[in-house]
Amino acid sequence: MNYNKNNIKELKSKLSIVKGIQKIDILNDLAYAIRKESPKECIKYADEALHLSIKFNLSEKEFIALNNMGLGNRYLSQYDKALEYHIKALEISEKQHNKKNIAVTLNYIGLVYEKKGDYVKSFDYHKRSLKIREELGDKNGIAACLSNIGIVFENRGESHNALESYFKALRINEELGDVDGMSTTKNNIGNVYLNLGNFEKAKEFHLASLDEAEQIGDEYQIAVSLNNIGLVYEKMEDYSKAIEYYDRSLQISQKLGIHNVIAANFFNIGVIYDVLGKYKKALEYCSKSLQYNEEVGNKYDIAFSKNIIGGIYRKLGNLDKALGFTDESLKLAKAGNMDEIVKSNYFTYSEIFFDKGDFKKSLEYYKLYSELKDVLFNKENRNKIAEMQVSYETEKKEKENELLKQKNEIQRLQIEKQQNLKELNATKDKFLSIIAHDLRSPFLSMMTFVNYLQDMESYDKENMDELLQGMEKTVNTSLGLLENLLEWAKTQTGQLEFNPKEFNLKNSVDQIIGLFYNIAFQKNIRLENKIDPEHIVYADDNMINTVVRNLVSNAVKFSFSGGVVSVSSKSKDKFIEISISDNGIGISQEHVKTIFNINRNFRAKGTADERGSGLGLILCKEFVVKNGGEIWVESEKDRGSTFRFTLPRSKEK
Repeated sequence: MNYNKNNIKELKSKLSIVKGIQKIDILNDLAYAIRKESPKECIKYADEALHLSIKFNLSEKEFIALNNMGLGNRYLSQYDKALEYHIKALEISEKQHNKKNIAVTLNYIGLVYEKKGDYVKSFDYHKRSLKIREELGDKNGIAACLSNIGIVFENRGESHNALESYFKALRINEELGDVDGMSTTKNNIGNVYLNLGNFEKAKEFHLASLDEAEQIGDEYQIAVSLNNIGLVYEKMEDYSKAIEYYDRSLQISQKLGIHNVIAANFFNIGVIYDVLGKYKKALEYCSKSLQYNEEVGNKYDIAFSKNIIGGIYRKLGNLDKALGFTDESLKLAKAGNMDEIVKSNYFTYSEIFFDKGDFKKSLEYYKLYSELKDVLFNKENRNKIAEMQVSYETEKKEKENELLKQKNEIQRLQIEKQQNLKELNATKDKFLSIIAHDLRSPFLSMMTFVNYLQDMESYDKENMDELLQGMEKTVNTSLGLLENLLEWAKTQTGQLEFNPKEFNLKNSVDQIIGLFYNIAFQKNIRLENKIDPEHIVYADDNMINTVVRNLVSNAVKFSFSGGVVSVSSKSKDKFIEISISDNGIGISQEHVKTIFNINRNFRAKGTADERGSGLGLILCKEFVVKNGGEIWVESEKDRGSTFRFTLPRSKEK
């Protein structure tokens, strides 16, 4: 969600007029919107939403409220409380088997462990979230997980892995056109380059992040990017440029009331004045930073600010004030297990007591500082060893899983191959059955006609005409079957070429209908070509001519005397839908379901006792699908049939 102060005002105004269940949604939206700049308010609204959700027994809304409670506590550095709420949210999502919600919560838990400095657990939770999001095909979620994994790598000092993870996320952001995600990810990449001391690269990515944030008007990200560009210039020791960018960030963050960014701006400016030896100005800005941090309630930043202010008071010679702020900082740091800040406070104590002339205490605190420094160094090394062990075990497990996947894939391919062989054998058997049954009968008929012709003297002209008409019908039927068998054989052996091109449907249908005028005339059936002359399709014309020929042939075959066979077309999005309809004998619903299946193909006699193999319809389906279309039939017994199929329209249309 982009930060928008007007949206928050609107939500707050709605809150005063809605009641009951509607109020829960407003409370949850409001809590999430202000989680960063006002986590105390976030918790207040989320807590109210939580109680209402439990009251109305709305587990999905309870899930959102729990996660918002966790977010608010994380931004207040109350990490154990944050974990408690996120784990409750996870339990709800697991009971509901809601994978998306599980992934979201695993991600939040990973972020808490990252803040706690437990990078092994943080990495584990982010990887679990990533796996689910990959299963769901959630690209936005995948990019977010990769970015969070990058943050873990960055904190572990694995800059190369961090950059690799961030760039993977960036590629997905770019693929999705997610400018918001691109801006955030480039900001993260800039931070890595900054820590590596590659200031030019850091500046390049932070400027790119700023540019994209400005494109979408995300003022929160604009303020963050300006602050980070200031950090780059600060590291380059170009302090005037750094302060210029901090001031620009400050103007925006003050306008929006983003307290955490305001606090960062004041603190960074204060640190520069401290470096420049302008301690009064440094104290002024760091004190303002502390004020905003206390309003936000972020204990880590409060402890850090008080430690720095204590050091500034020492430089100003006010040792009592210096001790007071260092005492407060140490108390917060110890309570929050902030070891790095505890270490800094020990060093500050050592300097204060040295200035006071109490060298014994100064030495004691320096020893505490040195000991803690060693402890933290060893702890860091132990963590790295643990991480390496986890990494090794993970890699080992992944390799084992990969081998298992390969084995399963080989088994799957073998089963698939066996299944394909069964299907091919079944097709071959059906094919031979068609040849044996459907070609044998017409050839026997023709043999009979030949025998009759040898004894022509015993037949008058009327009988002879009848015999010849019967023979013509048999020859036409056999020819149609042979053509279909030949086309079918080509498709099964891969010999049939596929040459799609643009052609006019009406012209093709005109030529095909012409082939059936004589047969239609004998049965007193009218043929109509209602194809739109403007309809141009992109397909293999030979295949489609075979489809239309078979469907028109069937329509004539199954039409009653006096019937009409009509071929028409209409536009359907990026396709042209062609329909061949008749008012003949129709097809039962039982046969409609299996009419395009070679293993259960439908046979029926025509209205003039014509026979068919059913192979033509199987061929029609093969050719239509090959050309990127679909084919289906709508029919009612004794009321006629309409066969419909679609083809891609001309690319120019």
